[in-house]
Amino acid sequence: MGRVILISLIIIFLSLTATIHVTAQDTLPAATAKISTDYPTYTPFPTQTPYPTLTPYPTLTPYPTQTPFPTFTSIPEPTKSSLAPAPSAPNPRPIYGFDPSVMTAIDQEINDIQLQLEIVQSDRLASNAPLLQLPPTHAMPVDLDAKDGMAPDLRKRIGIDSWYSARLEIPAKMLAAYRVDVYDGPDGPGFVILAETIHSGTIWRREINVGAESWREIDWIASR
Repeated sequence: MGRVILISLIIIFLSLTATIHVTAQDTLPAATAKISTDYPTYTPFPTQTPYPTLTPYPTLTPYPTQTPFPTFTSIPEPTKSSLAPAPSAPNPRPIYGFDPSVMTAIDQEINDIQLQLEIVQSDRLASNAPLLQLPPTHAMPVDLDAKDGMAPDLRKRIGIDSWYSARLEIPAKMLAAYRVDVYDGPDGPGFVILAETIHSGTIWRREINVGAESWREIDWIASR
């Protein structure tokens, strides 16, 4: 009886094993196919667009050739031989309170300075340089009542210009204080020499114009 039961169990086990094997054989392809369809087909990466060709920098236009500064004509050092003869002093004017002999001496001094300045200023105009402007030779008018003349200060400057750098022949003692102003008006450039002196307790003043604006010329007047 026991053998019969054992044999029956063996037969049942073998039947089940065969059934499972057949079922597995039938379902494996389908399962494999299902797994293969679960994952999508990946689209390949697109072809990379190449970088654009860079436009080269334009060729730079060179700076224009610099026009050289004009060569300035050197100012010759004034000498007596290179200066035109000094004009004779003007005839004494009857100016009340001003000694004619003193006035004549100062006028001669003015003429000597004016001749030298005209040479320097003409050279400057010819070389397109600004006209020479000069500071007062003295801090105050020369007092002829106290002295027979006063030594000038030739090193005071306006910008880089001075009486000394202009290389003018100036007396060691001057009868008047001088200043040189310049202008560039509608009628053209020019300069004015201003002279001041003290005589008989009065300050006398004269302005000498060299240039187009003749109205700037003023004869000796008592300023106070």
